Amino acid sequence: YYCPICGMPHGLCFAYGLNGGTNYDICPRCKVQFGLTDIMPDDAVDMTSEDHLNHLRIKWLDRTGWQQSDIDELREVLGINAEDLRSN
Repeated sequence: YYCPICGMPHGLCFAYGLNGGTNYDICPRCKVQFGLTDIMPDDAVDMTSEDHLNHLRIKWLDRTGWQQSDIDELREVLGINAEDLRSN
């Protein structure tokens, strides 16, 4: 299982249960708390769920300085092109 924000492997722990519930764990890499930080705010009326996740990814990459290893992991694990995130 992988963090849906940064792609960090979490072994047997996962962000969301089979019933869609969350475990409220905090990813040690990107610091997103599943079931809290990753939930789209009620006032985000012009934002899709994917937009919100990308916003969290950008915040994480900004904190880490857009390291190549992070960018590579997003692409390899989550299939996300970081260059597409830069344009947001």
